[in-house]
Amino acid sequence: YLGDFVQGTVDSIHDLAPLLARVNPRHGSFCVIGNHDIWKGRDVVTRALSREGLTVLVNKGLSLTHDGAPFFLAGVDDCWSGRPDLAAAMSDWSGERCALLLSHEPDPADLYSADSRITVQLSGHSHAGQVRIPGFGSPFLPPFGEKYDMGLYRVRDMWLYTNRGIGVTVPIRLNCRPEVTLVTLKG
Repeated sequence: YLGDFVQGTVDSIHDLAPLLARVNPRHGSFCVIGNHDIWKGRDVVTRALSREGLTVLVNKGLSLTHDGAPFFLAGVDDCWSGRPDLAAAMSDWSGERCALLLSHEPDPADLYSADSRITVQLSGHSHAGQVRIPGFGSPFLPPFGEKYDMGLYRVRDMWLYTNRGIGVTVPIRLNCRPEVTLVTLKG
């Protein structure tokens, strides 16, 4: 999960976290914190997610294995309101061929892609602007979500996917459907 679990009130995490915990991926549920989570109450959000069995990766990483192939999963803190530290997130990397990075905001991909260990970065944050004008894009993109606002990109040798998300900052979406993305790892 790519962050911004709460917006209106931090207490809504107590309703959301148990629902997220019902999703049962093979390797567990992992997440990073977004700017809204920090603004409303990072500690409350982190505790609620952790209590429900979700692993919150704040400048941390861990080794996992999928179908016999090892890979590394890392998460950095929010770059707008937190303190992202890619070196700390990758400090436990032990040579896995594939490293996936969870970063709430997509635009730091320009920096993160300089680390040749990272194969894929998964991000959210932008909501793709929520309003899309054909032939133009969105006039409403947030800081750190302006360059890579939605979809798949190649940044140096790293792939970046920016998810449009299912929530909204303001209650409108025009030409910008909500999105849940399923990423399938292949060894």
